[in-house]
Amino acid sequence: MINCNINTLKTKFNKLIRTDTSTKLLSIGLAIIIWFVISISVYPTISKPLYNVPITINMEGTYAEANSLRVQLSDDETTASVYITGERRQIGNFDSDSISLNVDTTAVTTPGEYLLPLEVVDDSGKEFTVDKIVPSTVMVKIDKIITKEFTVTADIDSSISVAEGYMTKEPIFVSANTIAVTGPEEQVESITDVVVTVSSAEPLTLSSSYEFNSGDITLYNNNVKISNSDGSLSLSRTNFTVQIPVFVRQTLPLEVSVVNAPDGFDTEYFKSQLTMSAEALDIAAPTDKIKDISGINIGTINMREVDIGSTFTFNIDLPEGYENLSGLSTVTVKCPEEGLKKKLVAIREKNIQIVNQPSQYDFEFITSTLMPYFIGPEDEIDALTSTDITCKIDILNSDFNNQEGEYIVPTTFSISGTDKVWINAGSASLNVYVRAVAKDNSANANNDEQ
Repeated sequence: MINCNINTLKTKFNKLIRTDTSTKLLSIGLAIIIWFVISISVYPTISKPLYNVPITINMEGTYAEANSLRVQLSDDETTASVYITGERRQIGNFDSDSISLNVDTTAVTTPGEYLLPLEVVDDSGKEFTVDKIVPSTVMVKIDKIITKEFTVTADIDSSISVAEGYMTKEPIFVSANTIAVTGPEEQVESITDVVVTVSSAEPLTLSSSYEFNSGDITLYNNNVKISNSDGSLSLSRTNFTVQIPVFVRQTLPLEVSVVNAPDGFDTEYFKSQLTMSAEALDIAAPTDKIKDISGINIGTINMREVDIGSTFTFNIDLPEGYENLSGLSTVTVKCPEEGLKKKLVAIREKNIQIVNQPSQYDFEFITSTLMPYFIGPEDEIDALTSTDITCKIDILNSDFNNQEGEYIVPTTFSISGTDKVWINAGSASLNVYVRAVAKDNSANANNDEQ
């Protein structure tokens, strides 16, 4: 009878356990609560390690901040372990993100490397004791931060070339070509050059000037690239406009002009007899400036200054925008001397014609004779006489101001029978002095009345 009752109770209990889920959950919850109460009562204080706690740097209010010093951690010292003790209810749920570590920079006054202590920073309001920090100190580098301005130059990548017969002209123009670099003093002071590189995704051949935008900026220390992978250097600009001037290269003949030659003189023949120290000049210029130029005029020869074998030296002064590639600064021009002869011929006033003479004035010669030299082929000079020579003065080309007085009038010449003889003034003047005298028209007026 008793065994029967026991077996019945067991069966009912097992059935209760298997079927009543709520009772199970309640039992587990009660067990946890009982364990927690016992833990707090028996073990109210615990010690807890916090691994990989991040290290920060706060220089607010420090000497380092006031003097533009920057603290930099090494790459392998960015976290540390913190061991703390406190009441379970205070720190039980703490992890590595619950607190942080700060580098104590209060003792830093100058740049350099320092072994500085770490201190725990906690804003949770919980109470606990820091047992130890591992490591308790970190090695940091202290730099003075400065800003320095540099001139930016440009470099053309190999992906860009110029067409045959063209060239780029240095320097390449970089608009707004300055940049401010901010960073540790030692690094900034090591910068010698800032270069923006111009490149093209596809090969590009230039035959005219071109403008690029580029942000490929490289810092150099005497042709050695300076790495800024850690971002310690900041740049005030990251993009520049670069203009590449492309010039046409040409070799152009050198030319001279001739003035004050006699009327009908064969200047082209005379110029063909000249000997020049350089016959041509290599130049470069923008396409729009050089396309219509067939030669370069280096100066003017005054035929009245040309003697047998005279030499003239001319400076090469190219117009703005042209590049002298030959490196020549002067050219010497030697006049012909073989087969030439020189002869002094007197030109009397009877051989001097006055043209463009105002009707109300008469002009009297003050200069009675001109004594120029004539130079040309020997046979032509031997046959030359004053009757072959005509001298002309043009009143309109003088300083005559329609008043009586003395005036200087320049002369022009023509020589019959030759186009290869010219006049050399030597030390004499080839200007004619005349006196303007107003005509007396009263007699003519009386005759008209009668």
